[in-house]
Amino acid sequence: STLDLESINPLVRAEQGENLAWLLLEVMDRTRIVDLERIPNRKEGSSWIFGEYDSGVIRIARYPDGRWLFDNESVTDLNEIWDEVAGKEKIKGLENSDEHLPLYLRIRNRIPQTLHQPHFLLETWRWIGILLIIAAGLLADKLLSVFLKLFVRGWKHRHENSPISTVDETVLRPLGLMAMAVIWWIGLNLLGLPEQAMLILLVAVKFLAAISGVWAAYRLVDIVGAYLTQKARMTENRMDDALIPLIPKTLKIFVTVVGIVFIADNLNINVSGLIAGLGLGGLAFALAAKDMVQNLFGSVTILLDRTFAVVDWIVVDDK
Repeated sequence: STLDLESINPLVRAEQGENLAWLLLEVMDRTRIVDLERIPNRKEGSSWIFGEYDSGVIRIARYPDGRWLFDNESVTDLNEIWDEVAGKEKIKGLENSDEHLPLYLRIRNRIPQTLHQPHFLLETWRWIGILLIIAAGLLADKLLSVFLKLFVRGWKHRHENSPISTVDETVLRPLGLMAMAVIWWIGLNLLGLPEQAMLILLVAVKFLAAISGVWAAYRLVDIVGAYLTQKARMTENRMDDALIPLIPKTLKIFVTVVGIVFIADNLNINVSGLIAGLGLGGLAFALAAKDMVQNLFGSVTILLDRTFAVVDWIVVDDK
């Protein structure tokens, strides 16, 4: 909240903003101890410079809305300034105060300098980290998929001759993909990647997590539907036999809407406007599909009045 992040892509602004804030603290700790008495106590006026470096300047400037922020130029040059001061020791009294830092900075402070050299846009240790994160995600996906397959197989065996026995053994496969995406998501955030790398990788992983989450929710709805169908068959009331098929369809529509909103939010699309658009679009669709709406209310009326039920024979004109 104290940085001007307008130059950072909105899709990764939250993640990059946090990384840059910690990086700024590390640069300041290697420059000098912050003395609040040296900072002017004014509400207006020119900017104030904390430190000047060969790679840029760290400066606090006043913005038209009255806020004093580390300006855009300081934020843009921060990575180059960090490369300039990274080899310096922290100011005396701050040497042992890195436990509060994010993991990637603690790792970078402790690994050999040879792993700091950039190769293909990223430092060597970050490439190693990405490789390990990918391997961990794939391993979690494989192990979880095997475990869930065995679980579903045993569950089906305990419910033979029931709707549950028709469920495919790989029905929970999307949960493995979702676990893999979550591990990649968390892992990439821990590496403190540069903006362009973060933009490509993190957005792709978020999209994968959303798709796998919706897919997994669909499969769970199928299991819930099979379970409810089994319970409905055990009752004498035939109304539930007609109501049960509506539940999975309703849940899948709800899951789809939640998935769309989640993806839109992570792609920085105005979710409020999207939801408002969905409401107007739904109204227009309902007006255009009057016959379908009439059939829907007719079905609800039949269910409530119990005019007839599943397995009943309906005779029309003696036929």
